[in-house]
Amino acid sequence: MNDPHEYKQLVAKYFQNVKWKGVGTATNNITGALGNAQFGEFEAAFEQRLGRLSKKYPNGQNRTQIEKALRDLANQNNWEGAHAELVAYDFLWPDTNWGGISLNQTIKASEALTGELGNQNANFDGFYDCFNTYFDIKTLSDKSKDILQGIIADAIKAARAAELSIIPEYPLDMDFTTLQNNRNALLQELKNAITSNPQSTVDSAIVGGLSYKLLRGSGILTAASTYDPYLHARNHHTLLFKHAKKFSKTNPSLIVFVVFPWFSEPLPALAGCREIFFRSLSRRFFCQYSKDSRTANEIYDKLPNTMSAHCATKHLSGALFIDDQSITAKDPSKQNVEAFAFLNPNANHKVCHTFTSYLSELGFKIDGFENDNY
Repeated sequence: MNDPHEYKQLVAKYFQNVKWKGVGTATNNITGALGNAQFGEFEAAFEQRLGRLSKKYPNGQNRTQIEKALRDLANQNNWEGAHAELVAYDFLWPDTNWGGISLNQTIKASEALTGELGNQNANFDGFYDCFNTYFDIKTLSDKSKDILQGIIADAIKAARAAELSIIPEYPLDMDFTTLQNNRNALLQELKNAITSNPQSTVDSAIVGGLSYKLLRGSGILTAASTYDPYLHARNHHTLLFKHAKKFSKTNPSLIVFVVFPWFSEPLPALAGCREIFFRSLSRRFFCQYSKDSRTANEIYDKLPNTMSAHCATKHLSGALFIDDQSITAKDPSKQNVEAFAFLNPNANHKVCHTFTSYLSELGFKIDGFENDNY
């Protein structure tokens, strides 16, 4: 089972009405892994997830949204977000004992910060009817890796060096905007290195700490990296400002990050680094701007200069992190995730205590920064 056709057959066991029009024949990490003996644990967990989703969302608009995500999961370009949605929709809604949940909800622009960005409305991936709370699902994607892979591919193509293999070596906590802002210069630098009798290692003179390992023909390439979860959080927490259009002005709202090894930033599991990073990232966004005099657009230029950075952060009620560990699932009948919830102590609209209890019942480790808000 290694192509979208076989994937469709598996989905059809639980969802018979998925419209597959527009789905090509290229594989992605998910469809390529299914049926591969190396990923038998993942396949078993994935099928169990399909069964749970089918039971939890049997009809109506919710069912339609699940079917859309399943269709997108077979696409070469949209699969990351689709997988994140399916993981979150499965984990965030165990049963109906707590009330209703509505997926794919649109509200007026005036009810969210999206209005400040000039948009007509705001669409959320879900709304808890019982808790009056919106949520939107995001992938914690590896932007540094994506940028560097693009630079390497373009440099090899420009230098007509198809026989060359290159891997980057850089601190995993690096600020990806440094790479983004210097992409053209980095591309030219690497292209020049390739065409001028390259050594086995090329150090960048543009971005400190960045180097490349090069190999012509066959062989093995390895790279080493350093990592500090606190530095990572300092460099990356401003990403939340870029999700501001999903901050509600009238209700509690949450950003849900799904972490998955095949598309996420490499977060070392040693010494609790992941939880440290999640907490530090959230605390920086929720707490550190209370005494910051900067306007919101000094951090994210699409936000207005009439709004303070602190005011913008107060429109997000919390950040949830769902670490999907289904690739190595030992018991496919379980969720196989580790989940963390960090709640904004300065939010204009805080989640209710009942919702906090609900998150605890789901299995979230919860931190509200009550005694760490400075």
